[in-house]
Amino acid sequence: MNGLYMNVFAFVFLETPPLFPSPKKLFSLVNLAALGVHTLLYGSEIDACSQDSIVSDHKNSKTTTNLNNDIDSSKIHKKKRTYVEIKVVYAQNMLELHTTTARKYGKWWSQCFLTGIEQILLGFRDDYGIVRQIQPLLIKDIETRARTWSSSSFLSFLNEFCAFVRKTITKDYFEDGKTVYLFYFSPEEKKIKWRTTTESTYQFLPDWFISQDFSSSEIFPSEHKQ
Repeated sequence: MNGLYMNVFAFVFLETPPLFPSPKKLFSLVNLAALGVHTLLYGSEIDACSQDSIVSDHKNSKTTTNLNNDIDSSKIHKKKRTYVEIKVVYAQNMLELHTTTARKYGKWWSQCFLTGIEQILLGFRDDYGIVRQIQPLLIKDIETRARTWSSSSFLSFLNEFCAFVRKTITKDYFEDGKTVYLFYFSPEEKKIKWRTTTESTYQFLPDWFISQDFSSSEIFPSEHKQ
C-alpha cells in the first residue's frame, strides 16, 4: 500500500495532475560514474525535479525548456538538474522516524547518493493514507545522524563488489553467446553468489542498442532519444 501512496503523492507536484495517476509512468536516468578504477553505467528511477531545473529538448538544441514550458535563450546548453526523491511514511513528524538507528535510511541514502539526489521530500500520512504534512530531508543529514552504518563502509563494499564482478566476468557479452551474469546474496551462506543464464528474460539490452557502432559520434538513433 505504501507504494500506492507514494505514486499518488508524486502527482501532487504536477501543475495539472491527471485524474487517475498511473504508477506505470516512470522517468529514468542513465548514470555514468567512477569509483576508484571502476567505471559504472547504471539506470535509476527519478520521482521529480525542481522547477528551476533546465531540460534540453534535443542534443544540439540552442535553447532549453524549464518545467513551466518557458523558452529561455540565455540558458543555452546549461545542465542544471535538481532531482528530488519522494517518500511517504507513516508518522506524524520527523522525530518518529528514528533516522539514527533504522537501517532503511541507509537504503534511502545509497539510492539517492548514486543518483546525485541531495534531498528527499517526505510526506507524513495518517491511518487513512492522507498526507498531512510535507517536510524536506537532506541526504547529508541522514548520513550525519546514522549510528548503525556509514557512507564509507557502503562505498568500500561497492568498490570490492565491482572488483569481484570484473574478476568474475572475463568474456565479452557477444563472444559468450549473450550470457548474462546474475549476482545474488545467499542469506544461508552469507555470501554473494552468481550464476549465468542465456534466458531472454534477463537480456535487457535491446537489439537497436547492441547493433550500434559506438565508434561513431551518434550513438543513439534519433527515434530512441529521450
